[in-house]
Amino acid sequence: MIAVIVGAMLLSGGSFHTSQVPDASTLARDALNKGVSAFRNGDYESAVAFLTQAVQIDPNMSVAELYLATAYAQRYVPELRTRENLAFADNAIALFKGLLNRNSNDANALLGLAAIYRTRRTNAGIPHTTPGGNGVTGFAPPPPPLPPRPVNAEAGQNL
Repeated sequence: MIAVIVGAMLLSGGSFHTSQVPDASTLARDALNKGVSAFRNGDYESAVAFLTQAVQIDPNMSVAELYLATAYAQRYVPELRTRENLAFADNAIALFKGLLNRNSNDANALLGLAAIYRTRRTNAGIPHTTPGGNGVTGFAPPPPPLPPRPVNAEAGQNL
């Protein structure tokens, strides 16, 4: 038995290597990589699972949260009013808003939020920047309807 152990030590360079337990950032990065791979392959269900794991391990991993929000948005089907489908949109909105609360200049989160609101046929709640301001200052109400275009009665044309 001792000969086997000594032989193993010689083959391994003279020391035993215990299996190392990866740290949290390594686990989060691994889950992120798997999630991004699934996302790129169009497997949004798996992407959500892996990216959720990455965000749970490292809540400050913004890139994982952005991919997760986008994966939820990809799973959302406009006009389908099932509880599960509406939850996809709600999860995407919550994640995009969370990213914007931490970084109001996150253009990807703002674009993602605008896209999900556009597909839901509403723009209420889209962050906006006040003229002359620097950052998100609130949530815009829906815009008023456009007034009718005037008609040139003589020519019978819209102006």
